[in-house]
Amino acid sequence: MQLLSIYNNKNILNAGLLASHSEIITNVKFNLLDNQNGQWNSVAEAIIDFLQNVSEKEPLIITHQDVIFYDKESFFKIEEYLHEISRDDFYFAGAAGRKNVKGYKEGVGLNNIISGGRETGFIRIEKPEKVDTIDECVIITNRKTIEKYNLFREFKTRWHLYAVDACLTLREKMFDSYVIPVLINHLSRGNCDADFFSLGSYLLSKYNVKEIYTTNGKLTKISVLLRKFKYSVKRKLNF
Repeated sequence: MQLLSIYNNKNILNAGLLASHSEIITNVKFNLLDNQNGQWNSVAEAIIDFLQNVSEKEPLIITHQDVIFYDKESFFKIEEYLHEISRDDFYFAGAAGRKNVKGYKEGVGLNNIISGGRETGFIRIEKPEKVDTIDECVIITNRKTIEKYNLFREFKTRWHLYAVDACLTLREKMFDSYVIPVLINHLSRGNCDADFFSLGSYLLSKYNVKEIYTTNGKLTKISVLLRKFKYSVKRKLNF
């Protein structure tokens, strides 16, 4: 099992990922791609450039620089969980996700992680659970799955929704995405900026769907436009 992180701030990396449990840091290979000078224009590009460094079937954890794996027990059960969801060594999972459930306007979040200094309030899970999409903070897959299903080829996603794009690609192929009960502390609460909303509109069109359930809310043509407008107004008022 290897870990990959593309970082643009060394201080955040040190306070985040490199502050993970010492046994995890000692026993797992950390591949840290320095993007402080903007070598890559998107996470997807960095993943594809790195991919030849891992074998086809080896689990690859793709994570944000500000994610702390503080719980060694749940971390070292990752491979066990992957065996449960694997289909001929193909799998795609995350640490947090959301699914469409009737009666819930924004869908239901699964796996109660810490984000932005507080618990998300997502449903606690004890085994892998299917979701519509996973959050970008932690992605767990392998080279075999990425290459088979042509994941992370959409460079337009840049820094947002690349895991959501992958989940939607897999759904078209009738392949399920999961969240697994790994405990993490995601130091930030996520960043829904103008690019996020533009990409939301793009993905709705790309997959010809009316709604996309994400950990940052349900995306529809109307909600994306309204949230983008509110974001723009808020930015202007803060200047």
